[in-house]
Amino acid sequence: MVPNPVQTTLSLFLSKAEPKQMIIYNASGQIVFKGDYQNSIDVSVWASGLYFIQVETNGIVLNAKFVKK
Repeated sequence: MVPNPVQTTLSLFLSKAEPKQMIIYNASGQIVFKGDYQNSIDVSVWASGLYFIQVETNGIVLNAKFVKK
């Protein structure tokens, strides 16, 4: 995931994986994005703060976090 912290566009890179679904939560646990995997996400209108991302790939769930400036 780059850049982190992010201001406008978050780019995701997964090697040797076939991502399918992704969910992004804010620090309050509210879902702010849910859908098919995308290589980049426009976060420019999201509130500043900490976010958590889950990506489902090959039956495995990958978790990460990022900061929106």
